[in-house]
Amino acid sequence: MKKRYLIISLCAAISIVFSGCTFSPQTQESQVQSSAVESEESIQESSSDQLSAEVSEEVSEKSEVQEVSVPKKLVPGKEDIARIEDFDKKYFVNKLSDEMKYHFVKLYLAAESFEKSVSFDAPVTDDELMQLMYLLNYDCPELIHVGGDFSSQYNPDGTVASVFFTYVMKKEEYSDAVKKLDTIKKILKEKTEGKTEYETEKIVYDYIFSDCVYDESNKGAGSVYGTLVNKVSRCEGYCKSFSWCLRNLGFECFSIVGNPGWDSTAAVYPLHSWNIVKIDDEYYNVDITLDNVPKSKNTVTVPNYAFFNAPDNMIYSDRSLEKVFEDLGVPECKSTKYNYHIMNGLYFAKGEYSAEKFEGILDKYCTADAIAPISLKFEDSEDYAKASEKIQANVKNYLINKNYNLRYSTVVDGQSKTILIYSD
Repeated sequence: MKKRYLIISLCAAISIVFSGCTFSPQTQESQVQSSAVESEESIQESSSDQLSAEVSEEVSEKSEVQEVSVPKKLVPGKEDIARIEDFDKKYFVNKLSDEMKYHFVKLYLAAESFEKSVSFDAPVTDDELMQLMYLLNYDCPELIHVGGDFSSQYNPDGTVASVFFTYVMKKEEYSDAVKKLDTIKKILKEKTEGKTEYETEKIVYDYIFSDCVYDESNKGAGSVYGTLVNKVSRCEGYCKSFSWCLRNLGFECFSIVGNPGWDSTAAVYPLHSWNIVKIDDEYYNVDITLDNVPKSKNTVTVPNYAFFNAPDNMIYSDRSLEKVFEDLGVPECKSTKYNYHIMNGLYFAKGEYSAEKFEGILDKYCTADAIAPISLKFEDSEDYAKASEKIQANVKNYLINKNYNLRYSTVVDGQSKTILIYSD
């Protein structure tokens, strides 16, 4: 997500209106018996009137102080929240304070309606704006028309007064786009009927991977529509689409953004995004993008599942969380039960690689005419380098007269460290 600023000084005038109170003391009736008494009463009445005036003035001053209006606490309305799709499933949005939720709901409803901009009802800092816009983009994949870029206007004190949206499709295109995505919902529901959570997740992963190619600069590459319909995507589009698909199938799944450990200086969008998904009550990291980067429109390949249900110790060896998500907090991903490579016996812990173990895998995946896709993952970079030298010779000896391809990780140190073997 890129951040652009349109700095315009706004003048704000605050008027406070005070209203006074009239105090009317109760008067006492008395009979006048003599001039002396009359004179005494006159003095008493004069004192009483003076006291009444002082008391009236004092009460009036207190009333003015008491009637200064206190800023209303900003809390999102229940009716507005009800208009937001899957509000209770938005992991990070539900971590916000009431006031930030109020701002978020206002932004969401405006963006949903293709409004040009939104003005804030209370001062918002730059950091708060970034938090709101990250969540609007990544925690709301259903907003298929909203772009990740935005601009903002500022108050004289440096706080954000308003924000301007960008859109990746026109309002008149939206209804047709929704219909196409509804068709994909039905396809995925049919494909996953009766499947386990893990099987359902893998079907969705494979569906997104199937014929979508990585294209960082494409206009819609950061959207669900661009990924699932136009079949072009960057990491933003992949992870939002994965969340969108699985949420529609009843899963808890959301996107996060981080700083990659690999060199991203040449990238249009230097940050990287991926998913966290909950499978059988355990959280896992999933990164579809790294399977797709080697693909192009003229190549056909299969996924290597490099980060399919990876625990934190695999994923964070090469990246760190962006501050917005670090501050909000993400769930720990500790389980390896449904990690693709571990559960299929394709993972090599440090020092585990051997020709014998590799040939045992070939026995399992080979048929008479071809080889089923094999994705080997290595914990250690040195083991990966040694295996890369030996595997090609081993495969040639083992699969003589069989057609196959080898694909090595494009980035190794701290990265996927996978070797993919598959038939044409």
